[in-house]
Amino acid sequence: MIKIKTTLIFGILAVFLVLSTVVTPTDSLGIKKILLVLTILCGIIIDRSFFQNIKLIGSLAVAVLALIIFSLFNGSSFGASITVLYPIVYIFVGIISADIGIDFEKIFSRVVICLSLIITVTALLDMFHLLTIENNPVMNYISTTGEGQISTSSDAIFHYVIFLNGSPLILYNVAKFGFQRKYKLLLVSVLGLFFSGTRANIYMAIIILLIIIIFSLKNLLLSILVFLASLFGVEFLKYKNDSINQAKASGDMVRELKLESIKTELGNNFYNWNFGKGLGSYYYGPEQQVFNIVQYGYINTSEWSYMELIRQGGIFGLIIILVIIIKPLVTLLRHKVYYAVIGLVSYLIVATVDPFLITSTGFILYSVMYYLSKTIQFNQDNSK
Repeated sequence: MIKIKTTLIFGILAVFLVLSTVVTPTDSLGIKKILLVLTILCGIIIDRSFFQNIKLIGSLAVAVLALIIFSLFNGSSFGASITVLYPIVYIFVGIISADIGIDFEKIFSRVVICLSLIITVTALLDMFHLLTIENNPVMNYISTTGEGQISTSSDAIFHYVIFLNGSPLILYNVAKFGFQRKYKLLLVSVLGLFFSGTRANIYMAIIILLIIIIFSLKNLLLSILVFLASLFGVEFLKYKNDSINQAKASGDMVRELKLESIKTELGNNFYNWNFGKGLGSYYYGPEQQVFNIVQYGYINTSEWSYMELIRQGGIFGLIIILVIIIKPLVTLLRHKVYYAVIGLVSYLIVATVDPFLITSTGFILYSVMYYLSKTIQFNQDNSK
């Protein structure tokens, strides 16, 4: 009875943790880290087999320790390093959930459905003049707290830019519901991405849908024709968008200038490229553009997630983080869990131009991969 109650407590904590991480990832409510600590502590108390994952725990500890040591050696502070790396412990939530029988993937997927609904309903309410975005209190809160970028524009691909910071996670649901042929949930997910207004989300959603269609086709020639047509369609949409979307021009210029600033910061120094300048370290680069004037200052983040990680942790740090992220994919590919693989890969592709790689948003998805991988291993052991 006590175990059932503590498992229920863990499940409730996990739900609120996923909600706070997916819906309010910048932690405007100030509860995300508290929930993370409570969830993991509760899980460790319940999960008697937690320390049987000693290889995973040890490898993660060694990886984090190595990154912190190099970061300290490069002049970064311990606090700054922890701030960058703490999302890694989300992986333990996925592992514990698998150990004690909590369906963490279902919790994650349903919360992401809620995110899609928030975006889609907001757009529809505005579209039918029931509640404009400007007068929507939820959207006003999200905008003022930095939890998203909310606007409407004739320059946007689908008029709306209702970009909540966790919206790239919807890509996982597009892949999942597409492969499972749950078309109503797929529609909600696709609309959520389209109304989010970002080109990366929209293009990747289209590509996932086309991959699903190709997987569903039996005829090889027809699959090839669909693939070629899809490439043409994506390129046409990209051309159309680039020709009309002047609203993105200033953001794109600042983004390109940030990339150049990162390269300048690293220079031709072999050590900088391989071991970085320190986790959480700052560099001089463009902050924003106001009235065609680019304002410079000291910043420690950029949209170029992979290059930013190289700047802070070097190629050495990038390899460690990528190994941690893609480790579960071996098991998922072996057991043909293609929707999860496509969902993760699409997110990692979007992260090339958006700052989502080493964040709580990213690691909540990576923890789902570890949960699925561990669940598969359990099922294998039980079938023997």
